[in-house]
Amino acid sequence: MFAKAAQKLGVPEEQIGFVFCLIAAFPLASVYNRLPLGSVRHSYSIAVAAFFLIAVLKLWSGFFQLVFSIIGTYLIVIFNRTNRMPWLVFAFVMVHLTINHILRTIIDPSLNLMGITGAQMVLVMKLSSFAWNIHDGRRSLSELDAAQAATRLTKVPGLWSFLGYALFFPSVLIGPSFDFALYDSHVNKKLSTESNNNQPSTSSTSARSVQTASVTMSSIKQPDIRGDDDVSGSVARTKSPSGRKRVAYVHLAVGLGFLGAYALLGSKASYQNTLRPEWQSYSWHFKFLYVQAAGFIARLKYYGVWELSDGAMILCGFGFNGYDPKTGRTKWNKVRNIDIIRIETAENYKVLFDSWNMRTSIWLRESVYKRINSHGKKPGFKTTLATFTTSAFWHGTQPGYYMTFFHGGLLTSLGKLFRRNVRPLLLPPGTPASGHGPMPSSSIPPALRVVLKRAYDLLGWVAVQATLNYIVSSFMLLRLAESIQFYRATAWYGDILIVGSFLFFKLGGGKFLKRTFGGPPSDSIKTPTKTKSVLVVHQNGQPNPSIVISPPPSIVDTNSSGTRYGSIPFSLGETSDFTDLSAPSSPGEESGPEWAWEHNVGGKGKTIASERTTDETSEL
Repeated sequence: MFAKAAQKLGVPEEQIGFVFCLIAAFPLASVYNRLPLGSVRHSYSIAVAAFFLIAVLKLWSGFFQLVFSIIGTYLIVIFNRTNRMPWLVFAFVMVHLTINHILRTIIDPSLNLMGITGAQMVLVMKLSSFAWNIHDGRRSLSELDAAQAATRLTKVPGLWSFLGYALFFPSVLIGPSFDFALYDSHVNKKLSTESNNNQPSTSSTSARSVQTASVTMSSIKQPDIRGDDDVSGSVARTKSPSGRKRVAYVHLAVGLGFLGAYALLGSKASYQNTLRPEWQSYSWHFKFLYVQAAGFIARLKYYGVWELSDGAMILCGFGFNGYDPKTGRTKWNKVRNIDIIRIETAENYKVLFDSWNMRTSIWLRESVYKRINSHGKKPGFKTTLATFTTSAFWHGTQPGYYMTFFHGGLLTSLGKLFRRNVRPLLLPPGTPASGHGPMPSSSIPPALRVVLKRAYDLLGWVAVQATLNYIVSSFMLLRLAESIQFYRATAWYGDILIVGSFLFFKLGGGKFLKRTFGGPPSDSIKTPTKTKSVLVVHQNGQPNPSIVISPPPSIVDTNSSGTRYGSIPFSLGETSDFTDLSAPSSPGEESGPEWAWEHNVGGKGKTIASERTTDETSEL
C-alpha cells in the first residue's frame, strides 16, 4: 500500500503505514464523536483498531495476541480475588510481552520492522493498571492514597466495554495509556462538560471562581462503574468545553512538523554515525557537540508521533483538565505524553522524567514504584532502581535498554543528593526548599545567592542535556559492543561525571558544604513533606467511604487558631497534590492532621466532609 512512498523516502513501508494510522485517527475521531454512547463507541474503537493492525500494518497475528492478553487479564480479574491478583496480571502480560520481544529480536535483529510489541507495551500499561484499579476497589479507602482512590473500580466492567478501553483506537499503537475510570467516564459522558455560558472569563478572578464552589449534598453523586452498557444508543447532548478542535489540530501540525524535521535531519547527526571509522578521528570537543545534536534529533521522532496521538485523543474529547487560572482558557493536557518545552529546558532529572513519556512514568509510579515499597516505608534507592529495571524490561531484551535505565536510576539518585545538599544553600532567605518548612541556614550573602542560584540552574541544564544525550546512546544503539564503542569514543564523559559526583558526596561533600557555607550536614537536610489529601463525604453525620472528593478544598484564608476556610470543587474523581499551608507537618512525620469541613445548612453548621491526609517525603 505504501511501497512507492517508502521507496522515495528511504524508510521501511511499515513506518509509513504507522504514521498513516496516526494521521487517519483524526478524521476517524470526528466520526467517533458523532456516534451514540456506550456499545456503539466500544464497537467502533475495536473495529478501527483491527483495521489499523490487520489491514494497514498487516499484523493480523499481533491483533489476536492483543485480544489474548485482554481476555486473559479479564479472566484473572474475575476469578482471582486475592491480593496476588494484580501481580498475576502483571506477570502474565509482561511474560507475554517479553516472549514477543525475544522473537522480534531473533526475526529482525535490526529492529527496523514494525512489530506488535509497540502496541503490546501500551496494552501492558492499561491491563496492569486495570488490575490494580480493581484491587484498590476491593480495599478500604483508608488504605488508599488520593490517586488510588480516584481510579479505583468497585465493579468489574462488561467485557465489551473492557475491549473498547483496551483497544481504544487513538492510543492503541503508541499510547497514551490511561485508567479505565477515565474511559468509562468519557464514553458514557460522565466527564465534566461546560456550555458556553459557564466558561470562565479571561479575568483571573472569574477564572478562579468558576473552578470552585461550595459542596451541596445534591451535587455529590456516587461513582458508578457499570457492569453493562446501559447507556447504549443514547446520543450525547452536552457540549464539550471549547477549544478542543483548535488544540487537537495544533498537535497535528506540530507533530507533522517534528516528523518532517526528523526526516530532513535524521541522517545528518545520528548515533549510528558515531560507529563509523572516520568519526573516531574527530576531536573530543566535536564529538561532544555532535552527541548533543544527535540526541536532540533522535527525540524529534518521539515528539512527532506523541503529538499526533495526543491530538487524536483530544479530538475524541479526552484530556480536558479544567481552565487555566490566568487566561481562563480550557486546558487539554490530562492524558498528554510529553511536555516538550520542559524537556528541553529541564534543570534537573526530576523535571525531565516528569515531562518525558509522562503516562508511562505515571504507570511506573502507580503500578510499580508504590506497589513494591512497604506500606509507610520511605522509598529508597533499591525501589528506584527496581522501577527503572522494570522500565528497561518493559522496553525490551536488548542490553542497551538496561544500560540506559541503570544510568537513569543513578542520575535520579544523584539529583536528590544535589537537591538536598546544594540547592537549599542557594535559595533566597525565607524561601522553603520545597513545599513548606524553613530554609536551611547559609552564610552566603543573599545577593550572591541569587547569582549563584542562576548559575546553578544553568549548570544543571547543561549537565542534564550532556548526560541525557550520553546515556540514551545505548538506548538507540541497543547492542552492548556498539554502546561500549560509543562510550570509549566519547572518553566515558557521562560515567565520569556520575561517578565523580557520587564520590564527592561519599567522601564528605555534605560536611564540606556545611563548613564552607554554614549549611547543615547532608543527613540533616530533610526534603519537606508534601501532603496528599482525600475528602470523604459525610451523610447523616456518618462518613460514606464510597463517595470521594478530590482534590481537596481550595484554601483561601486562615485565622489565628489555624482554622481553614475555602471551597470544594464540584468535580469528582480528580486527583491533586495539596500542601497544608495553615498547619504544616514537621518533616519526617508519617501522617498529617485530620480535620472536618463544615457546611452551613439552614444557618447550622453540619459536617459533610472530612479530610484524610498522608505525608510523603519527596523523593525527587
